[in-house]
Amino acid sequence: MGPMGDSFAGLINEMSEGDLPNLILRVLDLLSHQVSPSIIQTDKVLVTLVFKSTQYQTEEVHLQLSELAQFFKKAIFVVMKPSALEEDLRGKGVDEKRAKLISNLWNEKAHIYILPLKNVSTASKQLEDVRHELRVTSATNLQSQVLAPCAILEFNLRNSEQGEKFHVQFSHEELFSLYNQLERMQEHLDKLY
Repeated sequence: MGPMGDSFAGLINEMSEGDLPNLILRVLDLLSHQVSPSIIQTDKVLVTLVFKSTQYQTEEVHLQLSELAQFFKKAIFVVMKPSALEEDLRGKGVDEKRAKLISNLWNEKAHIYILPLKNVSTASKQLEDVRHELRVTSATNLQSQVLAPCAILEFNLRNSEQGEKFHVQFSHEELFSLYNQLERMQEHLDKLY
């Protein structure tokens, strides 16, 4: 464990105020270029900066940088407001002066790092549009007046080069089941933020 605790707060609290903005901006720059936190933790520029300003050991620095990168990755993707960022940092144990310094830096620079990631998707194709059509088919035999409603969804996908359409047909029960699954997914996403 480092001299100031086992979270990235100890690292931030120990960093000199002159080096702290460089540390934060380097992490944000790497994240905006979609470098994963596991790679960020071994970035030579960051590790050198930390060793210059703190008494942390190599293995501790890697863990702290990875945690710091995860924190800012979340902040970028939820477009965290500076006041919320400061509050989160204070809640993690960052001292008031450094939390304010980072919050001010975030207020000035966050847009530079957030904008490039707005349209980034981990999927090779992105959903561009969804269209739907409802159909009701009735039986032709007069004794059988069964109606078979169905929904047809058309998904328009696009990758960087071309578009693609595909159709999916759902019965009432299948569509209702899909709706329930989407609701559960939304609940899980809401809990993350």
